[in-house]
Amino acid sequence: MGWTALGLGDNEFALGLDYLKELEKSAAFPFLSANVLYSKDDSYVFEPYVIKNVSGFRVGITAVIGGDTGLRKNEKEVDIYVEDEISSLNRILSELEGKSDFIIVLSHTGFKGAEKLARKYGGVDLFVVGHLADSAHTQPSTVGSSLLVQGPPIGQYMLRLDIAIRNPQRPYNIETVTGKTPGNTIRSSLVVLDKRFAEDPDIQKIENEYKKKLAEYVNTAKMKKLNEGKRDPRALSAKLHYTGAESCRSCHTTQYDFWENTKHAIAFETLEKQDRQFETDCIKCHTTGFRKTGGFEDILTAKDLLGVQCESCHGPGSLHISKGVTPQNFFGEKTCLSCHDPENDDDFQYERDLKIIRCPADN
Repeated sequence: MGWTALGLGDNEFALGLDYLKELEKSAAFPFLSANVLYSKDDSYVFEPYVIKNVSGFRVGITAVIGGDTGLRKNEKEVDIYVEDEISSLNRILSELEGKSDFIIVLSHTGFKGAEKLARKYGGVDLFVVGHLADSAHTQPSTVGSSLLVQGPPIGQYMLRLDIAIRNPQRPYNIETVTGKTPGNTIRSSLVVLDKRFAEDPDIQKIENEYKKKLAEYVNTAKMKKLNEGKRDPRALSAKLHYTGAESCRSCHTTQYDFWENTKHAIAFETLEKQDRQFETDCIKCHTTGFRKTGGFEDILTAKDLLGVQCESCHGPGSLHISKGVTPQNFFGEKTCLSCHDPENDDDFQYERDLKIIRCPADN
């Protein structure tokens, strides 16, 4: 990917320091941290900064981890500690300012933590923020004369920054996609990692092996429980609750037969084929009534609500069955997009795809 440097966060230490140091040896770029130190002599565990020549500019890059990220001070098992990030930056930035034309801090502190650092250190050009990511900060913002930006939390995007330096004096202006702003500018854009990017065969192999083991040790036992499970009686006793497609079948045979041959009917089976049937993020779009009133909370009790059934579009059917209340109409583009969003179905077209799965009308 052409990486220049990696700013370490707390999760990089999850498998231990020894593993991380071995991983560092195989990388063609430096692992950076200005405030992870050895307890015995306060020396740096990783490189504190790096200076790269980019387009004729000397770019200094350093990284810090916030003290509240979970990597605790004086980790006994590895004999390291996390120094206060302000103390570290006091030391590092004094070195970088004389050697760099542009300074970047990879700030694994969360956005609020980075804002505090930006107010204190006006000499930093750009804070690239990690930890507690959300989608609210993918567009650059300014604190004093510094720029701050944070990538999205989902690994389906890459955040790209295009920075134009026409004048060595700051500040930088936020440039829109269409507009042109004089002076130094920064433009942010999200690159969607969609079907244009091929799967890496080595990574795919690792993932497939993981899924196979997961299926062997976990999914087999869970599937047995699922096939024997029943929904919580409290959900079924609710005045309005989900009844399952089988309850629709006796009166709406034509519609049931049509639905049974759509991809909606086998939505849960597609998860089974990928060994992902117990992943919460997937269940919500491949079943009916997940975590809804009168539906189900635990997938092991949802045998009668697997797949995208009638009630996904028409709502809970209990009152329709017991009192003849006309079922609701939930289907519409907004309903479909709750699952067929760009992250999960970048080829979805509402008008076209609705024709494929829309049931025939009653005679």
